[in-house]
Amino acid sequence: MNEYAVVAFEDEDDAVALVSASWIVNEGGEHFSYWPGHQQTMRAKRHVIPDKQTWGRHKIRVLKVTSNYEKARSKARKAEETSNLDTDEESSQRKRHAPLRLLSESDSDADMELEPEPVQRSPRKAKAKTRELPVPKLLSTPSTSQQDQPPTPKARSSDNNFQQQVLQKLQKLEEVQAQILDRLADLAKSSPASWVGPADLQEPLSEPLKSIQEFDMLETKLAESEFKKRMINYLSLVGGVNIAQTSRRMMKKLGSNNLWSDFNVFGRKGKRGLKSTRFYPVIVRACVKTHQGVKETDIEEVLGDFLKRTPYLPGGSKWKKPDAVKAGTDDVKAGTDGNNTGADAAFTSEDEGEGAMGN
Repeated sequence: MNEYAVVAFEDEDDAVALVSASWIVNEGGEHFSYWPGHQQTMRAKRHVIPDKQTWGRHKIRVLKVTSNYEKARSKARKAEETSNLDTDEESSQRKRHAPLRLLSESDSDADMELEPEPVQRSPRKAKAKTRELPVPKLLSTPSTSQQDQPPTPKARSSDNNFQQQVLQKLQKLEEVQAQILDRLADLAKSSPASWVGPADLQEPLSEPLKSIQEFDMLETKLAESEFKKRMINYLSLVGGVNIAQTSRRMMKKLGSNNLWSDFNVFGRKGKRGLKSTRFYPVIVRACVKTHQGVKETDIEEVLGDFLKRTPYLPGGSKWKKPDAVKAGTDDVKAGTDGNNTGADAAFTSEDEGEGAMGN
């Protein structure tokens, strides 16, 4: 449960402030509270988790605990004038103000965003003492427009220690970064064929090839070893759950259904053979790079099946719009030999959907 507590700092002559209950710890029957060096009111109001490495830690006495923030603030103001927070009677004690270090922020800070944690500052001493009350749990401070006083020698020592710790951690980070860069360089030298650099991530083609002329122009560029390497790396990034899906995605990246309608694997029946082009070894190497251990015969089989079905996919040379096919008709024209079965039509629909996903 989120609660607030009005406390007195015993090691600072009973300086009064308001804290979050989550800042208070009980050790051997004594109560201690963590204290941030900046934006104390806002952090207390929001119950910010204490940073035990950078926040101060002070022995306290709990004067009042409540779950209502406004009530806690009221009690904190009252504690400056009286040690009895449970009555409305005036006290004859001298009026007591919270120290400037406890008042390093205004009430409006409660609505501000958190800022980077500054160096720790200890609360300034107050004058009047207060009566100890049971149960600890929170802290927050009254607002003021007064400015912070210069830090004490103890605070300066804490600042120096904190700065040294930060510098040591930064030095370690630089060493780790240098080791990582050296390791990456070693990997690039040991396996240059599998190394993918920024240049390899640039797409060798902006869109799928649409015509034989575009195909021939790109095939000529594949004679260049660097361009061929880029194409293999690019296609290997397409990915897929298995060799069939990966191969189909690569083919759809390379060319349109209309282009592949003029191809088969071996160049039979008047079509152009994919296996005799420079694209075939590129596709095979990209598939092997994605699925290690796959056989070329498996890739060849998948490519042959893809090219066989491509003419009947959207944009293919034999594709017909769905509204041109009568529902329930058993006589469907398809297939490379002129006969397309119902199973072929089902595969065409499935392959089309997968191709869309691949793109």
